[in-house]
Amino acid sequence: MGRRLRYVPPGGSLVEVSSRTFQGRFLLRPSRELNEIVVRVLTRALELWPVRLHGVAFLSNHFHLLLSVSDARQLSGFVGYFKGQLAKEAGRLHGWEGKFWSRRFDSALVTGEATAQISRLRYLLAQGTKEGLVASPLDWPGVHSAQAFAPSPRPGGRFLLETSEGSLEPGRLRRQIASTALPKSSQGISLSPLPCWAHLCVEEQRRRAANLVKAIEVESGQERLERGAAVLGAEQVLRQNPHARARVLGSLPAPQVHAATRAARAAFRDGYALFVEAYRRAARRFRAGDLGARFPEGCFPPAPPFVGRGSPDLVPEFA
Repeated sequence: MGRRLRYVPPGGSLVEVSSRTFQGRFLLRPSRELNEIVVRVLTRALELWPVRLHGVAFLSNHFHLLLSVSDARQLSGFVGYFKGQLAKEAGRLHGWEGKFWSRRFDSALVTGEATAQISRLRYLLAQGTKEGLVASPLDWPGVHSAQAFAPSPRPGGRFLLETSEGSLEPGRLRRQIASTALPKSSQGISLSPLPCWAHLCVEEQRRRAANLVKAIEVESGQERLERGAAVLGAEQVLRQNPHARARVLGSLPAPQVHAATRAARAAFRDGYALFVEAYRRAARRFRAGDLGARFPEGCFPPAPPFVGRGSPDLVPEFA
């Protein structure tokens, strides 16, 4: 089966992004050095591709990001740069020379419904706790945006809350940035409010997110009590061998969209179906030799066909 087309509706969308390391190895295991690398690379990626970052969680073998993007080019450019630079820096840190990521990143759109957006933020905040690694998202020793919602600032906290959504530039590099070098250090990462929380003050954003964290702590504690299980603990996480592999890996594919209602999910599917049909129609014409075939807005057209001796109609004429 072919890969799904990258699709962002006109006007942009909230998107959940995730990616796993090769074979689920602990190449993202938290440490002072690795955390610094993640923050530096993420800072640079945000400078080059001005998406809005709403949440982030880095576990030992995968990460989650919650972003607002203007189009598919901005999404692919940001995540592609981020994953490429992170693989280079983290691979060097751990002496890993082989493939770093298992496959291309997964992305799922999140509808404009407040329930859907809050649900995905809660899922992201639960990373590290729902797996039984720590008792609270605040205990995770890696880069985790739950730090931004702690009752009081925590040592090494790297996240700042913005008061508004700010501006979302088109999917292109900012012209004023000429160098692609990573910053030597970073003071912090600004988190934008969820679109449904953009009207709230920072204190109210923090209060609502802190309530999500508290609910995660209570729910996970009850589940451990019922199963008679204990958390692994931050100290054991920090002792993991970065080259080791997780014993069990989830295999469920990421959905195309996270929605709270059937109507919102159906609306997305209808829009995506029209997008795919327009793309396939243009692709058929393109493969037949019509290099002027019109592809739908917001897509990545296929590469032009090879021009050889047997393709006289595709050879450009020169005066």
